Amino acid sequence: MRIRERYADNNTFICSYIGTIGMAHGLDVVLRAARQIQTDVLFLIVGDGACKEMLEAEASGLRNIRFTGLLPKNEIPAIIAASDASLIHLKKSKLFATVIPSKMFELMAMEVPVIIGVEGEARNIVLEAQAGETMEPENERELINAISRIKTNGRDFYHGRGFIAKNFSRDKLALDMLNIIISTGSRSQAS
Repeated sequence: MRIRERYADNNTFICSYIGTIGMAHGLDVVLRAARQIQTDVLFLIVGDGACKEMLEAEASGLRNIRFTGLLPKNEIPAIIAASDASLIHLKKSKLFATVIPSKMFELMAMEVPVIIGVEGEARNIVLEAQAGETMEPENERELINAISRIKTNGRDFYHGRGFIAKNFSRDKLALDMLNIIISTGSRSQAS
């Protein structure tokens, strides 16, 4: 599947959002940004959810935002590969600062710059990995600035795959868990 042929031309910067389009995701920030950004950026919204129809109606007339609806899982890697950046966003909330969205690991492993609009540990991981740009949740100006920085730096400036392989591989996580179990068992026997 040729994503750019389907949704944009080769000169268009694609910022994708892939996932649930729900109330917690605050994707009206994308609409506000799309109204301010010039024509060389396309927001590609992939997925479905409670807020999709409302957002689509509000986006009517905007040429730089497209909703694909649900796509088969086997098409998602092609969407990610065609993206110049991918947005992960949740509304500003103390509760969401404790969340680490799993899709961020897939994006980082594919070396796609992440725009992280989530506070807390998720933001820290992206920064430590040098895998993308941050934005304050619900702040369209910061979303626009993050896109601008990625356009200036180029996709090769951002790294995530090595960090994920080193710190979040299944083998590494399994070994960490095994060490916790062993140390917990040692402490219980000593008691």
